[in-house]
Amino acid sequence: MLIWTAEDGAEAARFRELLKSGGGGGSGCSARTVVDGLRGAELEHYSSTGRKFGDDEKFYRMGFESALHARSRCKEYDQV
Repeated sequence: MLIWTAEDGAEAARFRELLKSGGGGGSGCSARTVVDGLRGAELEHYSSTGRKFGDDEKFYRMGFESALHARSRCKEYDQV
């Protein structure tokens, strides 16, 4: 598994092309793919508490992607 973040859409497109030319996974590889894979479980959890996942989904994604960023690695929650 490879985890990466791009500063913008152009950088993401260049990286995907590099993956394709090297025989990698191509356009399906992204942190968004990982988050989408976890979405069902998170939706179920929210539903059980009476909260609406749609109201918080944007922030859930932002937090997940932030945790993957290099500047956040190996730090405790209160250090980020």
